[in-house]
Amino acid sequence: MLGAVAGAVDTVLGPPCAEVGVLDGQFADEPGELKEIHWVDGAGHVDLYDRKQYVDLVVEKLAGFFAENLGE
Repeated sequence: MLGAVAGAVDTVLGPPCAEVGVLDGQFADEPGELKEIHWVDGAGHVDLYDRKQYVDLVVEKLAGFFAENLGE
């Protein structure tokens, strides 16, 4: 799924997704310990880009994760 990604990886997804279990398994198999996956209930894929209620949540999750794991 992610290939040889170095560093920290945070993924935010909006179900329903036909492959939720597959994606969880693939993500867990990726190398490295600095990784998180977040499922945003009620959001579709495109909602994560252009619906304020979801965009704000995504930005908060990503900013917090990368600030904690990649430094300032």
